[in-house]
Amino acid sequence: MVMADLWDWVFAGMFEEDAVSETKTRGLNTPWDRMSNAIHVGRIQIVVAVDLGRLLRTTRDLLTLTDAGAEAEAEAEAKVITLDS
Repeated sequence: MVMADLWDWVFAGMFEEDAVSETKTRGLNTPWDRMSNAIHVGRIQIVVAVDLGRLLRTTRDLLTLTDAGAEAEAEAEAKVITLDS
């Protein structure tokens, strides 16, 4: 949420899948599904992830996000942004 404050973004929610194995498919009513739906209806425009490997399990996942109009950012990369930038 630091990035939301830094860039004056509205925090739309946290969609955690920590307990879900990377090899399991993402189905209905999962955090991924809820996030994807929020993107499709325009509630989310930028997705910030601590680890892109957790956010994007396949290339198709990236295409799903970008086709819906979202932009994906890795938090590790975002941490180098300073107030002086």
